[in-house]
Amino acid sequence: MESAQVDVSRLEDEMTPLREEEEVAKAANDQATVAVQEAQAEQRRIQGSIKENKTKAASIQRDIEAEEKRIEDANGGASGRKQAEIDEARISVEMAKRALDDSESEGKRLDGNVQRAEKALTEADVPLSFKVQEIDACRGELLH
Repeated sequence: MESAQVDVSRLEDEMTPLREEEEVAKAANDQATVAVQEAQAEQRRIQGSIKENKTKAASIQRDIEAEEKRIEDANGGASGRKQAEIDEARISVEMAKRALDDSESEGKRLDGNVQRAEKALTEADVPLSFKVQEIDACRGELLH
């Protein structure tokens, strides 16, 4: 009986660090989950921005084309002023395209962040499952 109590006491002492490791692993898992969620939210925001910039660039391009057609149809003395407006609109299109390119680059960077966060989450989950198995094994030894 005393030997069993000594074994139980020893096993309980061995379980304490395992429980602490389990808590650390769970905390790392929680942090990785939050990082993945944040990266995914940022990715969605950037994708929305990309879509918005594409729509804006297409709208500006349509405006330019409509204005060029109007100038051709009018073929009047104001074409110089209108040509300057068209040039300004082209500059706006180029700026919108640059913003779109920047947004797409940021999206690729965030995709990499999401992949790294998902990998960290997966890596944190493996040690956790081993610790859970060790704890279950210790509990089984305590019960027998």
